[in-house]
Amino acid sequence: MKKQLAAILASTMLLGAAGLTAAAADPVAAAEADTWDGSATQEWYEDGSGETFTISTAEDLAGLAELVNGGTNFAGKTITLETDIDLADIEWTPIGKSGALFSGTFNGQEHTISNLKITNDQEDYCGFFYCLSGAAVTDLHISGADVTSSGWTGVLAGRAEDAAITGCTVSGVLVAEGPEPDPEAEPSGVAAAGLVEYSYQSQITDCSSDVTVNVSSLGNWFTYAGGIACEVNGGAINNCTNTGAITGTSSDNEKSYTYAGGIATYVKNGATVTGCTNDGAVTAGDSNTFYAVAGGILGQIWVEDPGTITVTGCTNTGTVTATASDSYKGNQIGEIYTYNNITGKKTNTLVLDGIQDDDIGWEIQDLIVADLVKSNGDVYGYPTLEGALTDAEPGDTVEMTRDMADIGSLSIDKNIIFEGRGHIISGDSSLNFKGDVGGTVQNVNFENIHNENNNKSAIYASGLTAELVVKDCSFDNVDWDCIQVTPYADTASVVITGNAFRNSSIQGQRFIHVESRNAASSGQYANYAFSAEITGNKFYGTDGNLSQEALEVYFFTAPEKINLEKNYFQDPGKVWLSSDYVTFRSENDKIYPYYENEEMTQLVYLPTATVLSANAVDAIKEGAEGTIRFITKVDALNGTATSFGTYILPLFVFEHVDENWSDELTAVVTYTGKDIAADQTYAADLTGIPEKYFGEDIVAQSFMVVDGETVTSDLFNAVSVDDLAQ
Repeated sequence: MKKQLAAILASTMLLGAAGLTAAAADPVAAAEADTWDGSATQEWYEDGSGETFTISTAEDLAGLAELVNGGTNFAGKTITLETDIDLADIEWTPIGKSGALFSGTFNGQEHTISNLKITNDQEDYCGFFYCLSGAAVTDLHISGADVTSSGWTGVLAGRAEDAAITGCTVSGVLVAEGPEPDPEAEPSGVAAAGLVEYSYQSQITDCSSDVTVNVSSLGNWFTYAGGIACEVNGGAINNCTNTGAITGTSSDNEKSYTYAGGIATYVKNGATVTGCTNDGAVTAGDSNTFYAVAGGILGQIWVEDPGTITVTGCTNTGTVTATASDSYKGNQIGEIYTYNNITGKKTNTLVLDGIQDDDIGWEIQDLIVADLVKSNGDVYGYPTLEGALTDAEPGDTVEMTRDMADIGSLSIDKNIIFEGRGHIISGDSSLNFKGDVGGTVQNVNFENIHNENNNKSAIYASGLTAELVVKDCSFDNVDWDCIQVTPYADTASVVITGNAFRNSSIQGQRFIHVESRNAASSGQYANYAFSAEITGNKFYGTDGNLSQEALEVYFFTAPEKINLEKNYFQDPGKVWLSSDYVTFRSENDKIYPYYENEEMTQLVYLPTATVLSANAVDAIKEGAEGTIRFITKVDALNGTATSFGTYILPLFVFEHVDENWSDELTAVVTYTGKDIAADQTYAADLTGIPEKYFGEDIVAQSFMVVDGETVTSDLFNAVSVDDLAQ
């Protein structure tokens, strides 16, 4: 009835324009004459020699379908729609078919084609256009569509290849049902979307869909349902809107996969989705579905070669529902999937702007391993750490997205932040920083690192001239040095803070190992005024696991640039600080260069310098919670040292019999009233010795240094302990 009334009004207006009265014509007859009967005409085409053709009736449109299906592709030609056209719910034959595609320009001029009806029982593409191949469709509106299909369907077009669709709208109902499954045939599927089902390298701009899309299958391999498009292989969807409800279901709960997206079902191959909005409800799966994914903007993102996939500036206000034996949903993205076999270069990255973690239903962790966060906030997803590190620029951040094992020796040659997000690196794995750029490692858990055979540290910076920062990491059971740094210049800076070190399974290695070397002399040891801020770290499980030190810093010439505040040592004997001037080392009885025990009875002359500032000395004591022993600060000495501050470094006390450390020896050493000279040694008063050691001989070793004076380092032999010493 509404269609007849519309036709009557149109006829009345035309008659009035011709100067005739309404009574001069039969309105019922006029309505019947203007209602399309399914016929076609090609009169408007004439001989086809023109560049522009005008269509003004349903018969003309049907004639266009005949021409294209007969092999006329209209490449380089333009079709202009002159008026609104009502297709009267008569079965429509799509414009184009397999092997006969439309390649021209269709300008709708803001006109509307109404009451499109398509019934397709073939597993093939269908829509108002079968396929747009290099074609352009602009400002065309399709309303009241009624489409039923068993294939791959869009109201405007089943497929678009290198096409441009601009300013188009569609509304109506689209129902796509997969055929009965054939147990002998290969798995197949059914897919449908409001505007275009399959878009290959096409540009879809300023379009909208208010189509209710229902896609279902009876055990097929996949079911895809989308608002603007279903499968987007490259190209772009920009500033598009969906308001229709999108639903995909499947009846096989053992092998069916169902995906639904408010704008698109899935994107791949460098596609871009920008400034899009979905207001329609998005539903994937039901109680009979095996696997379902739903996203308010995109159901799924496939990251693969080639292209950078970008999703930015999109908004979803529709409800998102996924129901299945295994289901995922996201306010914007249902699932991100990355192939194993891609190269990890920038050609297969992912930019998600304005999308938070809770906007994503599931990021398949076994495949995406790293995000490259650019300094401008753009995020690129990578399937390999190497790819993210290769493409990173100074100031960028590479973030782990999952635990990783056996990554080998990764070279980091830009000053970046390596962010672990609390994930684990294990196995044959090492982060190797280029010395002249440095960088930062944070929030990484290094566990069970097995690099003994190739002598690789978990973190290594060779030839450091810049700054290396390691913070808030943990190292558990690393069989080589946890952190090894070799400064090559005074400009080198090492910041190691807030880390935890536990359990080493190989004797002779260290948790932290900082040694300066000379790059110009084949890596021989050298002295530099590098800085080291090693603060707030905790060292556990050192006793019995390390034959060397938990913390080793040596060959430095600027003690004031060494900060060791608030470190905690479960075994306080495992510290070694050294320079060209003097060595501060716990437990072991050797300095560097190495001297055997018997050589220690000889005088060893050391250059002058203050090895540790008062702050550093106090910090060691504080960081070890008072357990590092025998630190006494002497404010002034008589003689030549009076005008200089002097620090008596730790006095190491061993039992004379087996030279094992005794936890009970907590003596305090003081020197009073002595002149310091290069050829003298001094006895010490020992206090606080436990009674069980009275009458025993012990060995004490002390190193001293005074600014401006040459002093000796000597081994105190056979210090007698008796009750008078108490």
